Amino acid sequence: MTETTSILHESINKLFNEIVNKKDLDQAETGIWADNIWKAVTIAGYLEAWDEDNQESNQISLIIGQASGWHALPIPLVETMAARHLSNKYLNLCPDGPLTIANPYLIENSSLKNSQLTGIAKNIPFARHANQLVTVVDEKFVLAPCNITQESRNIAGESRDNVSWENSEVIVGPKVTRDIIMETGAIIRSSQICGALHHALQKSTTYATERKQFGRQLGKFQSIQNYLAKMASLTAMAEAALSNTAQMQSPSSIAAAKICASEAAGEVASLSHRIHGAIGFTHEYSLHHLTRRLLSWREEFGAETWWQNKLGKIVIKTGSENLWKMITSEN
Repeated sequence: MTETTSILHESINKLFNEIVNKKDLDQAETGIWADNIWKAVTIAGYLEAWDEDNQESNQISLIIGQASGWHALPIPLVETMAARHLSNKYLNLCPDGPLTIANPYLIENSSLKNSQLTGIAKNIPFARHANQLVTVVDEKFVLAPCNITQESRNIAGESRDNVSWENSEVIVGPKVTRDIIMETGAIIRSSQICGALHHALQKSTTYATERKQFGRQLGKFQSIQNYLAKMASLTAMAEAALSNTAQMQSPSSIAAAKICASEAAGEVASLSHRIHGAIGFTHEYSLHHLTRRLLSWREEFGAETWWQNKLGKIVIKTGSENLWKMITSEN
């Protein structure tokens, strides 16, 4: 971590500690837009952090993504960063306001004729709050309006809405594959998962240290120590894989990051609740804001099985003679 990224890491977490609280998270689940948080990140300049396509910007975007996951941010910060990043890269423009990104595999009955788009996109993150979204339709990069047809939420209470177009005017970019959306989505979700993993681990460690059972600290029991050790190793594995994407941003490194993050998400969510016991399931205790997001984010933009299949195809295409070189140069 460079001096610049270290300063950013400290400043963004300081800001989020000041502006994000449990009341904001609870209200967001009822559909209330966290305008104070959005204004704060806009003023801080975090929306533009990934506009450029270079290693430093990649690293900064991961730091912001992890902080977003740690604090369970109830706004489309990482989605807006990703949409601006892709729009700048493929359209040479950076739209203003909240934006989002749509999984192209969840778009149905689509048709793109010139700049007229027809189709239905499902489970779009924060679509009701976004001005526009980016996706890929008919192998073309598209910046499209968010015409909401159905509002819904994931198990974490985050908005996941359906959008439809009927000969809607869109901005069409160059020919691309759906992989660019999936890979970008995997990066932002992996970074958020890593942040939430660290926070769940910290909360579990603190609880095991402070809580006493049968006259002993909870953390003195070997089974609890095993849980914490496994959580720590899974978190470290996910973060190591994520860090590699800042340098490489290759399909294989992104696949590895999402595989590790998604696998860790399910395990850490389960183990943290085992350590906390009944209190971890109460609404008043904030652990659920992390674990419900972990269980939701692990599936978005490809679950671990989807990326395992993707990575397997990359390895087969690489060939046995180049496999060792791929492993040692990218991991």
